[in-house]
Order: sequence, then C-alpha cells, then structure tokens
Amino acid sequence: DSAAAYAKTLAAVSGAIRQRDKKAFVISSGLSPSGDPETYARNIVRLTPPACYDGLGLHFYGQTGRFAAVLNNASTLFKEEHRPNKPIWNTEFGTAENAQRGSLLASLAIEKSLLPISFWFTERDFGHFTDTYGLRN
Repeated sequence: DSAAAYAKTLAAVSGAIRQRDKKAFVISSGLSPSGDPETYARNIVRLTPPACYDGLGLHFYGQTGRFAAVLNNASTLFKEEHRPNKPIWNTEFGTAENAQRGSLLASLAIEKSLLPISFWFTERDFGHFTDTYGLRN
C-alpha cells in the first residue's frame, strides 16, 4: 500500500532531518485529489506518528472556492484519527487551461488568508511536463 510506504518513509526522513536541524518544519508531500485522496490522507494521518511532520501538504486542484471546506475536512480527519490538528499547506495549485488562470488567481487571492502558504504550479512553462501550467508561457 503506497500510503503505508509513504508514512514509513516520512517517519524515517523526518528523523534524519530533525537530527540535522531540531527546529526544521517538516511538511508531508502534497496529496493530490486524483484517485481517492480522502482515504489516502486518512491513512497518512493514521499511520504516521504526529511528531514526524508539522503540517499536511495538499494539492488544491479543483477546490476553487472550497478552501474553507477542505480545511474543515482536514480538521475533522485529525479529530477522527485522534491526532493533533496540523496546519494545512496548499503545496500545489494551478490549471492547464489558459482561460481559467485569471479566475484561479483571483480565487487564491480571496482564499489565501485561510492557509499559511500556497504554491502555484508553476510560474513559467518549461519543457514537456510543465508546458501548460505556468502563469507565463
């Protein structure tokens, strides 16, 4: 199971990071909304000791106008799994549709106060994989 493997990896990597820097702020990798993200996130939270990460990274694709709902769902998840609440980081957000970029940026500007940090994927188009997501072509 990939969630179990990731939880094990996060615990090991977090330990190594904290050995080098006791004040390091560790964020889990971004969890994408594809497949079954809620079950995957639940398994990560359930299987990873809370001391191994300081925040949960999520990819907010398709969640425009729903940041508050996503945060509420995450808070409920932590509570149901008897884990301390962690900050949620929007570690990836964007679109491959040129026509949607303006409205997504406007939405992000409105909702950004709900999150400690958000990352747009990507600032500029470079190469094969990222040739449609950049804010600038």
